[in-house]
Amino acid sequence: MPNLNPIVIVVSEQAQKPVHLAAKDLKADINKVIKNHPVEIAQLTPNDTLPDASYYFFIGQSKNVSKLPLLKQQTALFNHLPDERGGIIHQISSDTPAIVLSGQDIQGTQYMVYDYSEQVLGIDKLSYWTGIEPQEITIDALTKFDNRSVAPPVVPILGYFENDVDELANLKKPHLEYDWESFTQMIDSLVRLRYNAIEMFDMLGRFEFYTRPEYIEMHPNYQLDLVKVEKMIDYIHDKGMALQVDMMMGRQFIDLEDEQATCWKDHKQAWIDNWHYYLTDTVVSKTDIFALRPRNQVWDRAYESTCG
Repeated sequence: MPNLNPIVIVVSEQAQKPVHLAAKDLKADINKVIKNHPVEIAQLTPNDTLPDASYYFFIGQSKNVSKLPLLKQQTALFNHLPDERGGIIHQISSDTPAIVLSGQDIQGTQYMVYDYSEQVLGIDKLSYWTGIEPQEITIDALTKFDNRSVAPPVVPILGYFENDVDELANLKKPHLEYDWESFTQMIDSLVRLRYNAIEMFDMLGRFEFYTRPEYIEMHPNYQLDLVKVEKMIDYIHDKGMALQVDMMMGRQFIDLEDEQATCWKDHKQAWIDNWHYYLTDTVVSKTDIFALRPRNQVWDRAYESTCG
């Protein structure tokens, strides 16, 4: 009789939202490759008792998971972790097989989860877009890997520049909007690929969407959906990514007249007032990284002064 105790994914009660979402992603990945076997997520404190399981996965920052049942006796495991954004993929000896996917920080933890899914479960990190489905595996394959310590990425911020993405904005109706599934799957794929930032660009209302004749015909009276933009920003943060915006964007939040936009010297205060409003009274106040390029404040083109 096979062991039908569930596969249990354990997270700490102190785990933050990106870790919880990584645990849910791992559960979904396991369900794709191991059929007819229950998978559960358990949120535990250091004083809790582990539920019965056929396999355990411990997911989270080392400072949290190292205090959980079974791992409290594994102090050496966490003594020499890689720096932030690195981590370990490790199995420990116990009566029930246990796998630890942990990093010093949230991103390191995410990378360990998604690397495990790709390297052990056979999950394509771009499966939503490629349509590549993983092969079914046996449950004992969950531990068929060598323990490893994964160094952090060399590049501290890997940002995705979301620009000229008419195809994504027009993938489904209504056109010129991001449907929620495509947007969240884009973010999910980027996180699996170790992007840790995204610059909102077209998502903040691309100028051509309401000036280009073809788009005016397609979508008259285009207006940026600010409620949806804020929902997108919240999801970006929920997945552990930083948000970057360009200070020339946000034309449907507030805009400058052409005369002001082309002359910093004479209209400096108008520029500053716009930025202040943009950064304090709109959803862009949730931004983590601000880009200030020498760009025209109305058009996406190089700034050329009309006043010297």
